[in-house]
Amino acid sequence: MMNRDPDEIIAAWLEAGPSKIPEAPLQAVLVAVQSRPHAVRFSRRPAIFVGDRRREMAILATVSIAVILAGTALLGLGEPRAGIGGPPSPRFPTSPSPTGAPSLDDLESHISATIGPIQTPNSIGVGFGSVWVTTHTGGGLIRIDPATYSTTWIALESVQVGNVLVFTSDSVWVGRGPGAYAEQVRLDPKTNRVTAVVPVSGRAAFGGGYVWTYNGQVLTQIDAATARVVDQVRVTDPDPETGVAFGRGSVWVATSQHGLFRVDPVSKKVLAQIDVSAWKVASDGTEVWTVEEGRGVSRIDTIRNRVAATVDIAGAVFPVVANGLVWVTGDQGLTVLDATTAVITDELATGQTNYVGVGFGSVWVPKFHLNEVWRVDWPVSH
Repeated sequence: MMNRDPDEIIAAWLEAGPSKIPEAPLQAVLVAVQSRPHAVRFSRRPAIFVGDRRREMAILATVSIAVILAGTALLGLGEPRAGIGGPPSPRFPTSPSPTGAPSLDDLESHISATIGPIQTPNSIGVGFGSVWVTTHTGGGLIRIDPATYSTTWIALESVQVGNVLVFTSDSVWVGRGPGAYAEQVRLDPKTNRVTAVVPVSGRAAFGGGYVWTYNGQVLTQIDAATARVVDQVRVTDPDPETGVAFGRGSVWVATSQHGLFRVDPVSKKVLAQIDVSAWKVASDGTEVWTVEEGRGVSRIDTIRNRVAATVDIAGAVFPVVANGLVWVTGDQGLTVLDATTAVITDELATGQTNYVGVGFGSVWVPKFHLNEVWRVDWPVSH
């Protein structure tokens, strides 16, 4: 067996199974695996790889897990388990799950795919039949086909890429440059090519036919079709933590120190100032939610222009409003709330994560430090 090709050794070992192979041939298998120069990927979930060797690497991952399990059994380090899954990988969070949340073991069974490696995936948006992933230090976007998991790399030629994706009726917008928001880039989803660059900084939102950005000092209105700046106005005093959204026919400007401002998109006049520490703001066009980073989220009563409810969530970072729900990333994972009642409906023990996306019957979770994206089937049954 030692004189055979490594691929033949691995194939024969897989066919026989770890429980039927003697120790000596197992050593040959270990040598065969070690002789392969490729990176090995460990996962209990289906693995989809970016690159020409996706299939081969996925096979090697399965082989490597099986080798480790068999070696453990032979050394008497633990009881063998059915199948090749074994215990959960130690790279997953081990902190207690949020109250009412499924354990990580349970949640992991709902992760239908892992896509990677993707360098520093930071945020996810869903639009034009695809899942779009910003790479914080990767210099571009990854576009994922949710049916086949095929990926397309879109270079933005930037040191940093922003964590806000904006979808208009015919284009995709994202910030890039030093600080990730130095300028706004418009992409054509038909060709995946950059069609315009607007030298305006700030986080962005879309509504009323315009892209709106706010950089902590100035609100900018950009014609989405022509990529030309239409107007710029000052809303309030400068603020280090801000955001912008469009909902209920208004532009919403979030500031951590001065509150939430409702702005008329035509006159650019402030219609209301709401007393809430709003580091960021999100809307699905109807419901408006803000986040006080690290502490919790608030639902805004858009009829009375006041805070309707506040929910404490440790480590809260950013709310995503979609499908009648609000998805909030926190210290332990995702907290899911009813967008109209502010009642917590679910908690997912994903561990720390960044800006998720919702679509195609799933929650798409960027795992920044693992350089991968999880597809979590939704809803998750407990």
